[in-house]
Amino acid sequence: MCYKSEMRITFLTFLLFKVTVFAAKTADLAGTLYCQNKQMKEISTFENAKSADRIVVQKKYQKLYLLNQGKIIRSYDVAMGPSANLGPKAFQGDKKTPEGLYDIEFKNPKSNYYLALKISYPNAKDIAYAKINKQSAGDLIMIHGFPVKPMDGLIPQIVKDVLHTRQPKINWTAGCIAVTDREIEEIYSLVAEGTQIEICPL
Repeated sequence: MCYKSEMRITFLTFLLFKVTVFAAKTADLAGTLYCQNKQMKEISTFENAKSADRIVVQKKYQKLYLLNQGKIIRSYDVAMGPSANLGPKAFQGDKKTPEGLYDIEFKNPKSNYYLALKISYPNAKDIAYAKINKQSAGDLIMIHGFPVKPMDGLIPQIVKDVLHTRQPKINWTAGCIAVTDREIEEIYSLVAEGTQIEICPL
Protein backbone atom coordinates (compact mmCIF):
# COMPACT_ATOMS: atom_id res chain seq x y z
CA MET A 1 0.00 0.00 0.00
CA CYS A 2 2.77 2.41 0.94
CA TYR A 3 4.65 1.41 -2.22
CA LYS A 4 1.66 2.30 -4.40
CA SER A 5 1.27 5.63 -2.59
CA GLU A 6 4.93 6.44 -3.12
CA MET A 7 4.61 5.54 -6.80
CA ARG A 8 1.59 7.81 -7.11
CA ILE A 9 3.40 10.70 -5.39
CA THR A 10 6.47 10.19 -7.56
CA PHE A 11 4.34 10.19 -10.72
CA LEU A 12 2.46 13.34 -9.66
CA THR A 13 5.75 15.06 -8.83
CA PHE A 14 7.07 14.15 -12.28
CA LEU A 15 3.93 15.54 -13.94
CA LEU A 16 4.18 18.75 -11.91
CA PHE A 17 7.82 19.12 -12.95
CA LYS A 18 6.87 18.64 -16.61
CA VAL A 19 4.08 21.21 -16.38
CA THR A 20 6.44 23.66 -14.69
CA VAL A 21 9.19 23.18 -17.27
CA PHE A 22 6.89 23.42 -20.27
CA ALA A 23 4.78 26.29 -18.92
CA ALA A 24 4.43 29.13 -21.39
CA LYS A 25 7.31 31.57 -21.26
CA THR A 26 6.37 35.01 -19.94
CA ALA A 27 7.91 38.34 -20.89
CA ASP A 28 10.90 39.41 -18.81
CA LEU A 29 10.26 43.14 -18.49
CA ALA A 30 13.02 43.83 -15.93
CA GLY A 31 14.77 47.07 -16.80
CA THR A 32 12.16 48.27 -19.27
CA LEU A 33 10.84 51.82 -18.91
CA TYR A 34 7.97 52.07 -21.36
CA CYS A 35 6.59 48.53 -21.30
CA GLN A 36 5.62 48.89 -17.65
CA ASN A 37 5.22 52.51 -16.70
CA LYS A 38 4.29 54.72 -19.64
CA GLN A 39 1.76 54.87 -22.45
CA MET A 40 3.39 55.74 -25.76
CA LYS A 41 0.45 57.97 -26.74
CA GLU A 42 1.19 60.18 -23.73
CA ILE A 43 4.76 60.90 -24.81
CA SER A 44 5.43 64.12 -26.70
CA THR A 45 7.22 64.17 -30.04
CA PHE A 46 10.50 65.84 -30.97
CA GLU A 47 11.14 65.66 -34.69
CA ASN A 48 14.54 67.38 -34.90
CA ALA A 49 16.69 64.80 -33.12
CA LYS A 50 19.42 63.30 -35.31
CA SER A 51 19.77 60.07 -33.36
CA ALA A 52 17.75 57.68 -31.20
CA ASP A 53 18.81 56.58 -27.72
CA ARG A 54 16.05 53.98 -27.26
CA ILE A 55 13.74 51.82 -29.36
CA VAL A 56 10.32 50.72 -28.14
CA VAL A 57 8.26 48.08 -29.95
CA GLN A 58 4.63 47.49 -29.02
CA LYS A 59 3.74 44.06 -30.35
CA LYS A 60 0.02 44.44 -29.66
CA TYR A 61 -0.24 47.52 -31.88
CA GLN A 62 2.51 46.51 -34.33
CA LYS A 63 4.36 49.78 -33.80
CA LEU A 64 8.04 50.68 -33.45
CA TYR A 65 9.08 53.99 -31.88
CA LEU A 66 12.46 55.72 -31.90
CA LEU A 67 13.03 57.90 -28.84
CA ASN A 68 15.54 60.55 -27.87
CA GLN A 69 15.66 61.76 -24.26
CA GLY A 70 12.20 60.34 -23.60
CA LYS A 71 10.52 61.91 -26.63
CA ILE A 72 9.32 60.12 -29.75
CA ILE A 73 11.24 61.16 -32.85
CA ARG A 74 9.88 58.56 -35.30
CA SER A 75 7.17 55.88 -35.38
CA TYR A 76 6.66 53.01 -37.83
CA ASP A 77 4.20 50.22 -38.51
CA VAL A 78 5.90 46.83 -38.29
CA ALA A 79 5.37 43.23 -39.32
CA MET A 80 6.56 40.43 -37.04
CA GLY A 81 6.41 36.67 -36.76
CA PRO A 82 3.00 35.04 -37.37
CA SER A 83 3.01 33.79 -33.78
CA ALA A 84 4.11 37.17 -32.36
CA ASN A 85 0.96 37.62 -30.27
CA LEU A 86 1.25 34.19 -28.63
CA GLY A 87 3.88 35.31 -26.14
CA PRO A 88 7.65 35.86 -26.23
CA LYS A 89 10.05 33.88 -28.37
CA ALA A 90 11.28 30.81 -26.53
CA PHE A 91 12.63 28.30 -29.07
CA GLN A 92 14.13 28.16 -32.51
CA GLY A 93 11.42 27.88 -35.15
CA ASP A 94 8.48 29.03 -32.99
CA LYS A 95 8.02 32.12 -35.22
CA LYS A 96 7.54 34.37 -32.19
CA THR A 97 9.08 37.80 -31.62
CA PRO A 98 11.01 38.27 -28.34
CA GLU A 99 9.71 40.36 -25.44
CA GLY A 100 11.80 42.25 -22.93
CA LEU A 101 14.90 44.44 -22.84
CA TYR A 102 17.67 43.86 -25.37
CA ASP A 103 20.08 46.01 -27.35
CA ILE A 104 21.28 46.43 -30.92
CA GLU A 105 24.34 44.19 -31.16
CA PHE A 106 25.46 45.26 -34.63
CA LYS A 107 24.30 46.73 -37.92
CA ASN A 108 24.54 44.62 -41.05
CA PRO A 109 24.56 46.40 -44.43
CA LYS A 110 24.92 43.09 -46.30
CA SER A 111 22.07 41.11 -44.80
CA ASN A 112 19.79 38.84 -46.86
CA TYR A 113 17.20 41.51 -46.08
CA TYR A 114 17.60 45.18 -46.99
CA LEU A 115 19.76 46.45 -44.09
CA ALA A 116 19.48 44.85 -40.67
CA LEU A 117 19.97 45.71 -37.02
CA LYS A 118 20.72 42.56 -34.99
CA ILE A 119 18.86 42.36 -31.67
CA SER A 120 20.74 40.75 -28.76
CA TYR A 121 18.33 37.81 -28.46
CA PRO A 122 18.97 35.31 -26.95
CA ASN A 123 20.26 36.62 -23.65
CA ALA A 124 21.40 34.42 -20.75
CA LYS A 125 17.85 33.94 -19.43
CA ASP A 126 16.56 32.98 -22.89
CA ILE A 127 19.33 30.41 -23.31
CA ALA A 128 18.72 28.97 -19.83
CA TYR A 129 14.97 28.61 -20.45
CA ALA A 130 15.53 26.83 -23.74
CA LYS A 131 18.19 24.58 -22.19
CA ILE A 132 15.83 23.47 -19.41
CA ASN A 133 13.40 22.45 -22.13
CA LYS A 134 16.18 20.74 -24.11
CA GLN A 135 15.76 23.04 -27.08
CA SER A 136 17.64 25.82 -28.85
CA ALA A 137 16.62 29.40 -28.12
CA GLY A 138 17.20 30.39 -31.73
CA ASP A 139 19.08 33.47 -32.93
CA LEU A 140 19.31 36.11 -35.68
CA ILE A 141 16.39 38.27 -34.56
CA MET A 142 16.66 41.56 -36.43
CA ILE A 143 14.94 44.76 -37.44
CA HIS A 144 15.09 44.74 -41.23
CA GLY A 145 13.53 45.64 -44.57
CA PHE A 146 12.33 43.26 -47.26
CA PRO A 147 14.38 40.44 -48.83
CA VAL A 148 17.22 41.68 -51.02
CA LYS A 149 16.19 39.17 -53.69
CA PRO A 150 12.42 39.16 -53.24
CA MET A 151 11.70 36.44 -55.81
CA ASP A 152 14.04 34.15 -53.87
CA GLY A 153 12.74 35.35 -50.51
CA LEU A 154 9.47 35.25 -48.66
CA ILE A 155 7.42 37.67 -50.77
CA PRO A 156 7.55 39.03 -54.34
CA GLN A 157 8.69 42.60 -54.90
CA ILE A 158 5.38 43.66 -56.40
CA VAL A 159 3.42 43.12 -53.17
CA LYS A 160 5.88 44.59 -50.65
CA ASP A 161 4.14 47.90 -50.00
CA VAL A 162 0.69 46.33 -50.32
CA LEU A 163 1.54 43.89 -47.53
CA HIS A 164 2.94 46.62 -45.34
CA THR A 165 0.00 49.00 -45.68
CA ARG A 166 -2.73 46.44 -45.03
CA GLN A 167 -4.62 46.62 -41.74
CA PRO A 168 -4.17 44.58 -39.70
CA LYS A 169 -0.60 43.97 -40.72
CA ILE A 170 0.37 40.63 -42.24
CA ASN A 171 3.01 39.14 -39.95
CA TRP A 172 5.29 37.48 -42.50
CA THR A 173 8.68 37.24 -40.77
CA ALA A 174 10.06 34.26 -38.83
CA GLY A 175 10.17 36.35 -35.62
CA CYS A 176 12.05 39.45 -36.78
CA ILE A 177 10.65 43.00 -36.87
CA ALA A 178 10.19 44.27 -40.43
CA VAL A 179 9.61 47.72 -41.90
CA THR A 180 9.73 49.01 -45.48
CA ASP A 181 13.05 49.52 -47.24
CA ARG A 182 12.68 53.30 -47.03
CA GLU A 183 11.94 53.10 -43.31
CA ILE A 184 14.86 50.79 -42.53
CA GLU A 185 17.19 53.28 -44.21
CA GLU A 186 15.98 55.95 -41.79
CA ILE A 187 16.16 53.65 -38.75
CA TYR A 188 19.62 52.46 -39.79
CA SER A 189 20.86 56.06 -39.92
CA LEU A 190 19.33 57.09 -36.57
CA VAL A 191 20.20 54.05 -34.42
CA ALA A 192 23.72 53.24 -33.21
CA GLU A 193 25.03 49.86 -32.10
CA GLY A 194 24.41 49.38 -28.38
CA THR A 195 21.06 51.21 -28.39
CA GLN A 196 18.59 49.58 -26.04
CA ILE A 197 15.36 48.14 -27.41
CA GLU A 198 12.26 47.34 -25.38
CA ILE A 199 9.87 44.86 -26.96
CA CYS A 200 6.56 45.07 -25.14
CA PRO A 201 3.81 42.44 -25.12
CA LEU A 202 1.07 45.10 -24.89
